[in-house]
Amino acid sequence: MTDPEFRRAPLLTRPTPAPGLDAVVVLSRPMADGTRVQARFVPDRHVLAPGAWQAYAAVLDQPEQGFAADIPEGLAAAVLSDLANQLVPRWLEVTVTRATGTDSHRVRLEERQPGWANPDLLNRLYTDEALSCALRPVVPLPEAAG
Repeated sequence: MTDPEFRRAPLLTRPTPAPGLDAVVVLSRPMADGTRVQARFVPDRHVLAPGAWQAYAAVLDQPEQGFAADIPEGLAAAVLSDLANQLVPRWLEVTVTRATGTDSHRVRLEERQPGWANPDLLNRLYTDEALSCALRPVVPLPEAAG
């Protein structure tokens, strides 16, 4: 995998428009191999500039980055490190899901600034996520060949 500075170069930032508020930013992007990368964060002083997430994801998707051949944990750790370094958010969560056939592998990593806590906000995020999963249509399993 390449130098983190090369990967982080597209992650241009701008000042947060709502300093002092615990807003949640959600970014998601599918990669060429079917892997989905999602980042959720509570900004402190910076948010990403327009187009930065797309440009960053395009760098991650380059074969020479090696993430397609790596385990999802490697990709999740790199994205968490890169976003934490560039944004310094109050709270950051990165989820990487790789689906292959009927199997999927999901990794979720989290980081927060020391002393930051907003349990009501985080509980609401996880409750909303659980509800959206519960409301998704159930996909019938293929019948076993007999």
